[in-house]
Amino acid sequence: MTPRDLQSWFDEIEERAWGAAAERDMGRRFYPADAALQWVADAESALYQVFPDRHPIRMQWAERLAQANGQAWLIREDERMEALRAVFRSEGAVTFWDAELMRRSWDS
Repeated sequence: MTPRDLQSWFDEIEERAWGAAAERDMGRRFYPADAALQWVADAESALYQVFPDRHPIRMQWAERLAQANGQAWLIREDERMEALRAVFRSEGAVTFWDAELMRRSWDS
């Protein structure tokens, strides 16, 4: 994958809408399953493509997912989705991502 392809992929994931969150359980709001879980899967694939195993961004991502205890319905909770998006957009990710794009462009 070229740096331009990777950047396009990250941009597409970042801009993707999840649909409207609906209140479901004791005032908690959840995003529609298909859109939310697809976004999580795609964002994780992109992060794992770019960041090495023990990178803090991947560790933060794993921590946020672990808070759902493997329950797909909990991953869709609005606060958790926003936390995952924050990791995906984080300054550390952007800084590393910029460096990775430069490295890949030099290698190609």
